[in-house]
Amino acid sequence: MDLFLYICNIVLEETLNGVGANNALPSTETQQEKRKMSSRGGLRHWTESEDLKLTELVAAHGFDNWDLIGEKMQTRSGKSCRVRWFNQLDPTINRAPFTEEEERIIVSSHNYYGNQWVKIARHLKGRTENDVRHHWNYHLNRPARGSHIKPKTRYFTPPMNPHGYPGLCPL
Repeated sequence: MDLFLYICNIVLEETLNGVGANNALPSTETQQEKRKMSSRGGLRHWTESEDLKLTELVAAHGFDNWDLIGEKMQTRSGKSCRVRWFNQLDPTINRAPFTEEEERIIVSSHNYYGNQWVKIARHLKGRTENDVRHHWNYHLNRPARGSHIKPKTRYFTPPMNPHGYPGLCPL
């Protein structure tokens, strides 16, 4: 638990210093306060103060009680807080570019599991299901550059298990 609190403190410091996953926000909070609700049915961007508060609440309550955290956030649901934490704010997320080994694992796992991104992401430490899905859709499963025709079949058709060997995985 001490390591968890240490990591949360690092995230808090980075958030206060403007370093971290959420640098694409507008420069002032007042711009976002004026634009409380967007045209997409009430969804709005997370502010730096909300990220900071969420990080503090996760440090205080852990990441098992999202309903309580959502209540304390007041403007966000527990589900929204959980998604924000696990996809953007969690300090264990690996933000480095995908390696060739990780791409090989994604390809072989996709042939075995199909589009079950959670199961595929479990084979890649520090990668979220969103990261894996986006990397597959925008880098690995695209036709050759310059061609705008979407393929009708997968490029990687031989069935492979997650370990890279043909055939079923012995469990």
